[in-house]
Parts: sequence; C-alpha cells; structure tokens
Amino acid sequence: MKEIYDNYYKNEPHGKAFPINKWSHIPEVEDWWMGDRESFVDLTPSRYHIDAWEHCELLYITKEGVNELQEKVPAYREMRLKLDERNIMANNRRLTSAISSLADKRYTDLLECYPELIERFLQHIIASYLGINKDTLSRVKRQHNLK
Repeated sequence: MKEIYDNYYKNEPHGKAFPINKWSHIPEVEDWWMGDRESFVDLTPSRYHIDAWEHCELLYITKEGVNELQEKVPAYREMRLKLDERNIMANNRRLTSAISSLADKRYTDLLECYPELIERFLQHIIASYLGINKDTLSRVKRQHNLK
C-alpha cells in the first residue's frame, strides 16, 4: 500500500492494521474490512501497513472498481453502506473510550464488544489496541478475574 489505497476484505483469522511506526495495533477478524479510507478517497499514500498473521483472502480493488461495482451491483452498495456504518460506530466507541475511560473500563468494553479478540491475539497486541502496556494489561486482567 505505497501509492494508492488497496481495499482489503479479511475473510480469515488474525490480521492487523497499524500505522507504519508500529505503535498501535488494531486486531481484525473474519468478515472485517481493512484499509485506509483517507488514502482511498484522496488517492494518496497510506500511513498504514496491513499485516496478516494467518492465511486470509484479499480482495484488491481500485477506486474505479468500487465505483463500478456500486453502480452495477446494488447489493454491493448496500453491503458497503452497512459495513461503513458499523465501522463508524466502532471507531467512535474506540475513540471515546481511549479519551475518557481508564484501562480497566477499556478492557471491560473490549470483553463485552469483542470477547473473541482476548483469546485470539497476543497480549501485546491487545495492550496496544487498548493504549496500555503489557504490564498494565496483566494487572487489569488480574483485577478483572478477582471480581
């Protein structure tokens, strides 16, 4: 993803998307889409790198290809709209949580929304996603298990 956004559909377990500096990890699971919307819309280089940790299926499609699909296949347009809506809501929840919640609340929210992520991803990935370090995650998990 150097010059132009590639739209990736993740249909297999364990991929991640993170900024080039590798400070933040966003775990992805089956039936999620990964990509850089800004890069796609503006046709600019992406600031992100996507790394699949297990076998996955990729759909490479250009912006023109997406536009053509949306015109010719109404079901694709509807599916994309629903995926975009879910993505916006998930991003808003994550941003609000990152700004206003303590580590234990962010962990609890993750357990409620995406319990499968806790078991499927390495702890440093979960910690990074929550915006905390591994030691803090261990402490939060211990406190959560005591409740």
